[in-house]
Amino acid sequence: MHVLKITGNNFMRLKAVDVELEDGVVKITGKNRQGKSTLLKMIESLGGKKAMPEMPLTDGAKKGEFTITLGDDEPELVAKWSFNDKNNPPRLSLESSKEGKYSNPAEVLHGLISAMIDPWTFYNQALGSASEVKKAVKLIKELFVCEFDCEALVVEMGYDEIPIIRTMLTEHKDNPLDFLKAFEGEVFAERAKRNKTVKELEGAIDVLCKEVPLGDRELEVKSVNSLIEERDVINQVKAQHDKFSMGCEGMENEVTAAKARYEQLQANLDAKRAEANDLPVVDIARLEEISTDIEQLEERNDRARKAGEIKAKEETLEKKRSSAQDYDDDHKKIVEKSLVVMSEAQMPVDNMTLEDGKIMLNGIPFSQASSAEALAASIDVAVAKNPKVRTLVCHNASLLDADSMMIIEEKSKEHDFQMLMEVVADEAQPGLIFVDDGVAVNTKEEE
Repeated sequence: MHVLKITGNNFMRLKAVDVELEDGVVKITGKNRQGKSTLLKMIESLGGKKAMPEMPLTDGAKKGEFTITLGDDEPELVAKWSFNDKNNPPRLSLESSKEGKYSNPAEVLHGLISAMIDPWTFYNQALGSASEVKKAVKLIKELFVCEFDCEALVVEMGYDEIPIIRTMLTEHKDNPLDFLKAFEGEVFAERAKRNKTVKELEGAIDVLCKEVPLGDRELEVKSVNSLIEERDVINQVKAQHDKFSMGCEGMENEVTAAKARYEQLQANLDAKRAEANDLPVVDIARLEEISTDIEQLEERNDRARKAGEIKAKEETLEKKRSSAQDYDDDHKKIVEKSLVVMSEAQMPVDNMTLEDGKIMLNGIPFSQASSAEALAASIDVAVAKNPKVRTLVCHNASLLDADSMMIIEEKSKEHDFQMLMEVVADEAQPGLIFVDDGVAVNTKEEE
């Protein structure tokens, strides 16, 4: 189907529109700044809200609307946009002659018409900067026709239980190349994570190895609890000895200072000494030996613990290295598979190919093709993007030379497409659409 009729009022520069459109090339004429481009924007609004201007209402108007009738010979769909001056978002409705009013008009239109209905969009991207060329390449890939069982590949490679991969399969079920690109990116990212973990483990092991001599790598941690308990018992006895020693010294001082109390103090001293003699003998040498043993054992156990940590990290490192290598192999496999699928895919345009991210036309870069070849290919791409609503637009068609105009007319006939072209003209010409002072109408044919 294509555009049959446009009616409306108060949309941007156009105060009133009532035009019927024929098949083939349709020229929209008028002076500059009268509303020709606005009429084309009405067609582009079929692409959804993103294609609608931020301020659609004509200055000074309270409300506005326009309808676009689509069909072959008879009307099949009527799309209507309504808007007002109250900052409410534009409202879209869509009605079918057979099925009535749709509850999801934007979704239905999205399935009928592409956001790219101007061939010059692709033409300028393909000849633009590196970032613009990437957009053109992405657009071409969207048009690839290829049959490839992505799910079978995922199962074969063992990724079928991973949620994010399942989500990718769903999101890209109609475009194997997009899935392969997303799949490759996910595997690449996972490979990078695992390689990072490998590097971190290698670094941690290097640090530990500097602290643990090679001969101590097989050490096992031993308990120091029994030695600590023995040391604590001896320290308690020593503390008691110290306590009694201090008491005796105090008493001896009292004996010296107070002769009158000598006998009593002597008796007390003897008693204390007798009590002290009943205590176990303090093995000072053994106490020092135990303290040394504990210190050495703790140092040994520290090396043993680190040796165990080295073993654990080495085991983890080996697993991570193996996993990273698996992901590296998987990444290479996906890249190779993408190249095979791309090479077998059916291109939307004859003699157009993709090589290393570059668009080639007839075996040479798109940028080196003649203007005529590039324009013809751009029209073919736009046609391929819009197989259902067979209408394209061309802004600033006055800038085209006679050869380009002839190519557009030939392509319009070849693909049975309607091409709306904006052409600057001072006066109305019979049989063409003329826009003057915000009013668009059909001009009558000369009799």
